[in-house]
Amino acid sequence: MNEAKEIFFKYGGSYFHMERDGQLIKYKNYDIDIRTEKIWLREYQEEIIAQIQAGNSIDVYLTKLCSVIRQIKDDEYLEKVLNTLEENLKSADTFIKLRIAEELQEVIKFFVTNKICDMKKIAKYKKMTIDIFRKIISQPVVISDSTRKNVAFEDTLREDNIRQRAEQKLKELE
Repeated sequence: MNEAKEIFFKYGGSYFHMERDGQLIKYKNYDIDIRTEKIWLREYQEEIIAQIQAGNSIDVYLTKLCSVIRQIKDDEYLEKVLNTLEENLKSADTFIKLRIAEELQEVIKFFVTNKICDMKKIAKYKKMTIDIFRKIISQPVVISDSTRKNVAFEDTLREDNIRQRAEQKLKELE
């Protein structure tokens, strides 16, 4: 059971990623039921939220978290995620804010497409995301040393690229 859980957590519960790495058959041999997987996904979400709250590679953990939210197809944790993100937005540099807004936009699209969340909640999340994009466009671009060290492509950190991405994403939302 522990080995199955390790595999499950390593791949964020994604059968696609397990299959890609040749681990799906091994995992499936453990015959884990759906209820257990849902419990594990909640545990996995809690671990990711703790990492975000600790300020550890917010963009990386946010991507994982949003992936799990889409996988579970449940908006229960979205409010908790947004509260966590609001705290982190205060101290995040411009690129991290951009990544947060982009991930939120993807979750919003997914929830609307799959009719998972009521429209009042969606409107609230959409407004928050639009506000982030607008601030990115209107405020000075600030990139932390940590972000510079962790981003593979320096061009993605150029002010014009950041603003263009934010403007494009904002147009998609409005």
